[in-house]
Amino acid sequence: MTTEVLFIWEGGDRDRWARALARELGDVRFHIYPDVPDKAEIDYALVWMPPIGELQTYPNMKGIFSIGAGASHILRDPDLPAGVPVVRLVDEISVRDMWLYACYWVLHYHRQFDLYRANQAGGIWDRQEVLTPAQRRVTVLGLGAIGGRIAQELAAMGFDTAGWSRSGKELHGLRVYRGPEGLNTVLQRSDIVINMLPATAETTQLLDARRLAELPKGAALINMGRGEVLEDAALIAALDSGAMSGATLDVFRTEPLSLEHPFWTHPKINITPHAAGPTNEDSAPRQIAMDILKLERGEMPSHRVDLERGY
Repeated sequence: MTTEVLFIWEGGDRDRWARALARELGDVRFHIYPDVPDKAEIDYALVWMPPIGELQTYPNMKGIFSIGAGASHILRDPDLPAGVPVVRLVDEISVRDMWLYACYWVLHYHRQFDLYRANQAGGIWDRQEVLTPAQRRVTVLGLGAIGGRIAQELAAMGFDTAGWSRSGKELHGLRVYRGPEGLNTVLQRSDIVINMLPATAETTQLLDARRLAELPKGAALINMGRGEVLEDAALIAALDSGAMSGATLDVFRTEPLSLEHPFWTHPKINITPHAAGPTNEDSAPRQIAMDILKLERGEMPSHRVDLERGY
C-alpha cells in the first residue's frame, strides 16, 4: 500500500526526507507543496509554517506532523481539519542539542563571561568571584519533554535548579512550582531563567514588566521557548536599568527578526536564529515514520498536541 505524504517546508532537503521516509515506510509517494495532483490522496502532512487554511483542503488527511518541537506554527491556523491529530516532533538528537545550548548559556552567565568580554574591550583585568553551581539558582519554565530534560541535567550538574509548570507536572528530585503565585515565587529565587514555554493564550507576554521585576537584581534570561512569551519592551527596559544583567534569545515574535529591531544592537543581548535545536534531517524522519506507523496501527503518538491547551 502506498503512503501519500505532503511536505511543506521551504528550507528542508526534500529529497533527503523522501528517501528517509521510504526507508522506514516502504512505498511512499512524496508530494512537495504546492505540487499536489490530487489532494484527496494525501494521507499525512509533514509541515513547517503551512499556509493558513491549506491543511483543511485535504479531505482524507490522517495526521499532521510538525517538523520541529513546537506546534504554534500549525495552531495559528483557525481552520485545521477536525479530528485530525497534530503531532509534535520530539527527537532525541534535537532534545540533546537543546540541552547543550541551554548548558552553554547557563555556564556563560554562571561564570560571568559576558562581563569578561566587556572587560576585554576595555583592557580591564578584573577576575570575578567564582560561585559553585550549588550557589547559582536556575529555573526552567515549562517542563515538557525538552524543558524537563534540561532541568534534570542542570540539577545533575549541581545547580540549584527549580521548575515551573502550568499543569503541575512533577519531576523526580526537582522542586516544581505551579500557578500564578508559584511563578512569582520561583522567579524571585532565579539567577538564571530558561523559558521553554509554548505560545498559548495563557503564556503570551507572560514575562512582562511585572514578572521580570520579580527577578533578583542581575538575573539573566535564556529564551528557547517562544518569542510571544516575552514582552520585548519590558526586557529592554530591565536590561537598560541594570535590573537584569543579560539575555540570550533564540526565538522571536516574528522570524526572521527584522533588521530594525533593537535586540540586534543591544549590548546585553545575545541572538541566535532559532538554532537551539535544529531539526536533524537524519533522525527526525525516522521519528515521524514511527509515529505514522502508530497511526496506521490505530495507536496515538505520544506527543499529540492538545488543541485546547495549545501544546
